[in-house]
Amino acid sequence: MSHDEADPGRHLLIHQAPEDLLDRALSRPAPSPAWLRPVMAAAFFLLGVVAGQLSMPQPPPAAPLAAADEGETRVPVKLVLYAPDARSVTVAGSWNAWGEVTTPMQRAEDGTFFTVLHLPRGRHEYMFVLDDEEWVTDPTALLTRDDGFGRQNALIEI
Repeated sequence: MSHDEADPGRHLLIHQAPEDLLDRALSRPAPSPAWLRPVMAAAFFLLGVVAGQLSMPQPPPAAPLAAADEGETRVPVKLVLYAPDARSVTVAGSWNAWGEVTTPMQRAEDGTFFTVLHLPRGRHEYMFVLDDEEWVTDPTALLTRDDGFGRQNALIEI
């Protein structure tokens, strides 16, 4: 019997590993690919964000808008009228019981009168009152309605 016949796999061994290979492999960490460290950092960051979101108290749901007649939800509305010959201008409307002197407008140097109202949501009618006697429909109003006295009330919808 020849030497190759006694150990049939011996001719397949080309290289034998050093005896201390296992000890060296266990004593140092295996090198990681260059992309692994940033991916792991991102994963831990996202895990922290998710964990933080889960532990934070959630805000209560938003309250519904108040009804217009409660007067709690008000929207600023700027009204402007160019009336250079007028001494004073007020605005009368459905929100102030058509009081012609309750909402005075400020005069700018160029003859423009303006005011900012805080109105509840809904539809409102109004007219300008020049010099406490002349009722004028807002010339910029897109909507109007017959006031029952032969004039048109301006309409604003908020």
